[in-house]
Amino acid sequence: MMLAFKYPEYSQPDWETIQKDQQYSWYVGSLLWACDELLSSTPQTESWRNTIRSFIRTHKDFLMSPDFRRDEYSHHSTELRKVIDEVCAKSPGVPN
Repeated sequence: MMLAFKYPEYSQPDWETIQKDQQYSWYVGSLLWACDELLSSTPQTESWRNTIRSFIRTHKDFLMSPDFRRDEYSHHSTELRKVIDEVCAKSPGVPN
């Protein structure tokens, strides 16, 4: 949450202008780390999953990018990857 206040331009990104921004990649990485922590340390409630889906939906262009899929995707938990895949599958043009 603190990162969203510090970098408001990343909390609702314009993919066309932000896609090569290395700092944005770190921002999303921190967000995904927090999501991984939530999934592993809290009871599996639908409200938490919906919150995580919302975060992922906001950053789905980045999460669908070949660079993310190649370099970062495998570093996340199986559970988080399932949620990422679920959200991204609802979007056209998902790279596999």
